[in-house]
Amino acid sequence: MEALTRIIKNFNKKKILIVGDVMVDKYLFGEVDRISPEAPVQVVKVNKETMLPGGAANLANNVVAMGGQAELVGTLGQDEPGKQLISILEKNKIGFSGIVFDHHKPTITKTRVLSHNQQLIRLDYENTQELEEEREKAIVKSFEMLATDVDIVVFSDYDKGTLTSSLIKNLISIAKDINKTIIADTKCRHHELYKGIDLITPNHREASKMTNIAGSTDQDIIGMGQKLCSEMQCSVLITRANEGMSLFDTTGKVMHYPTEAKEVFDVSGAGDTVVAAIALSVASGASYEEASIIANQAAAIEVSKLGTATVSQKELVRRFEHEHAKIKDANDLISILESQKAQGEKVVFTSGCFDILHLGHISYLKSAAKLGNVFVVGLNTDDSIKRIKGDSRPIISEEQRAEIISLLDFVDYVTFFDEDTPEAILELLKPDVFVKGGDYNEEDLPEASVVKSYGGEISLVPFIEGYSSSKIIDKILKSYSK
Repeated sequence: MEALTRIIKNFNKKKILIVGDVMVDKYLFGEVDRISPEAPVQVVKVNKETMLPGGAANLANNVVAMGGQAELVGTLGQDEPGKQLISILEKNKIGFSGIVFDHHKPTITKTRVLSHNQQLIRLDYENTQELEEEREKAIVKSFEMLATDVDIVVFSDYDKGTLTSSLIKNLISIAKDINKTIIADTKCRHHELYKGIDLITPNHREASKMTNIAGSTDQDIIGMGQKLCSEMQCSVLITRANEGMSLFDTTGKVMHYPTEAKEVFDVSGAGDTVVAAIALSVASGASYEEASIIANQAAAIEVSKLGTATVSQKELVRRFEHEHAKIKDANDLISILESQKAQGEKVVFTSGCFDILHLGHISYLKSAAKLGNVFVVGLNTDDSIKRIKGDSRPIISEEQRAEIISLLDFVDYVTFFDEDTPEAILELLKPDVFVKGGDYNEEDLPEASVVKSYGGEISLVPFIEGYSSSKIIDKILKSYSK
């Protein structure tokens, strides 16, 4: 977790170039206390109006809020919303020298009317006709000037007409020629044009359309991600709303990140928050796995706010510093658990590799946590797993496994043990309840004698059939060997 905090603190040294559909998000807040006499509709008495950056501009706003620098390339209409957005960009210290003004098209504006924090209606002002050649050339010129001095290039493609097919191909070619990492948050129509970049970030619905695969189970998502990885020849991050997100890389590795949102207030702009966090993390040296963990936390913060909101660097650091408190050395846990037992709390402990966290693991851990008040997960170290499963395992390092599990809100502490089985750490911590999977018998557990020696209880919790890290790995290997 400390490694992730260091990455976040490094955001302020990074510059992101964002090209795409620049928009305005307008919010009208008011009270509803009657129905119109003219038609059976609510009458909203507006008492507040707010204008925020939207689309690619919201992505840039998130980059700056998280401590990074952002340069924005796109178009705006020569109208009042366009002028107001430029003022906002200037105030928020977002670079806008790459903005091209188009007198043929209005500034894309999404107006949302809300009452009592509930959205009543959205009004969209837009002209999605593709750019004229003159403005396309102006965008290419701006992009070329700005791209040499940035760490990452991000395409924010809402399919609103700014990014034409020819422009996408041209800009990707320019970025590749100067060895820039390229990320694309794209709608379905253009996705094939981004083949061969570094990462695409569709949501579940978009990934389903891109692959013609329906469904929302982990297996459905795996099918979508693997197909996109193969066809697009790049890594894929599928955002899944309240199911979290799933990462697929070109080596065949699959990672699922359960949602960290405690309460979903408004999902507007959450995708832009995710992409901003991914871009800054990768620019700061993070792997895609680490970047996804950071982005998952950023999304959880964003959806707890009203409207198109941003997430600050301080909020992210606080979030991870809080979660880091969960990962403890076993010796440090002794006094902590003794204190909690003295207060009458029941300590539950389970152990395992938890390599490639999947639905079976989550269900098992949730069930185990319900058996007491304090839930501790003991993880086999990497060396321990290699002895048990061979040199090809683990797929996910012990630090990353601990970080992922610590993000589960029902887990109180995570610790490590280096032995093949957890007798030594059980003797050390003496939990009230030791939990193992239902595929074991108590008589066959080498840990049973230790637990019974100090008066502890053993509980067997069944696994969901059909889920295992080994099966997932075997399926990936088979799919890539065809």
